[in-house]
Order: sequence, then C-alpha cells, then structure tokens
Amino acid sequence: MTKISKTTAWLACANGMVVIIGLVITEKLLFDQPQTDFSETNKSNPELHAQAPIENHSLLEIPLFQPGRKPIIVTSEAIVPVEMPPPSPPPKLVGIIQTGKDRMVLLEDGGKNASGLIHEGESFGDWKVRIIEKKSVTIGLTEDEALTISLHPEYASSPTRQGLP
Repeated sequence: MTKISKTTAWLACANGMVVIIGLVITEKLLFDQPQTDFSETNKSNPELHAQAPIENHSLLEIPLFQPGRKPIIVTSEAIVPVEMPPPSPPPKLVGIIQTGKDRMVLLEDGGKNASGLIHEGESFGDWKVRIIEKKSVTIGLTEDEALTISLHPEYASSPTRQGLP
C-alpha cells in the first residue's frame, strides 16, 4: 500500500469539510423558505374568497372542452393594402468612363434633375447598375429584371449605321 503524508490527509479532510458546509448552506438557501401565513390577510379581506362573476357569457354558451367547439370569429374592418409608389423611370445614360479596368457610368435622372457617377453594383435611385459595357449599361429594379440602355440609342438604331461597328 502507498503511504499518505499527513499534509495530504489534512488537505483531504479540509476539502471534505468545505464540500459538506457548502451543501448544508445550499440546502438551507434553497429549501428553507419562510412559510407565509395568509390566514390574517384572508380574515381582514373576505373579498379574496369570493368567486369572481364571469363577465363573458360566450364562455358559458360554448363549453370549453366540448369536441365540436369552434372558435368565435370576430370580423373587423377590411384590411386595405398599402399601395407602393411606382418606381422611378429609368435614368438616362450620359456617359461611360473607363480608367484601366474600372468602369463608371454617368447617369442622369430627368425628373429630379439629379446625376451621378455610378460603379457596377451601386444604385442610382431605385435602379441598380448590373453590368457596364463599352457602349451600354444594364440596370434593374430587382434581381430578376434587367434593362439595357445604350449610350447613343438614336445613333445605333439609324438605318444607315446598322451594319457598322
């Protein structure tokens, strides 16, 4: 057998005593709650023993645990949907600027007289710039819809210039 030193035995006993004291204190704190005697309160206020009258008679008309019980539906005013303002018209493409690999578009909003230099992924009003090409830009209100605006739409659609680069 191994021999236990006096210090080790003393520490083990002290540790055991601390655990026992901790358990006793915890038990006292958790389980020894003072019992409140409400008999004096009830004698001084007899209304506490009176049964409250049921104000909602619909509870009495339809038993609570009857199998065929249906909830009472209370109709309220019709819900009017909130109309969203229409989206702004698409901006006008004024120019495309390319510095190295970085491209920006100059967009102009005719209604608000606003303009701005916008990079791909940025927004201009309600519209988000998706793709910037050499002579056009693709924008959209949502991820699903896309609108391509040419830099010079009247020039590109003229009959004399259709086959030219």
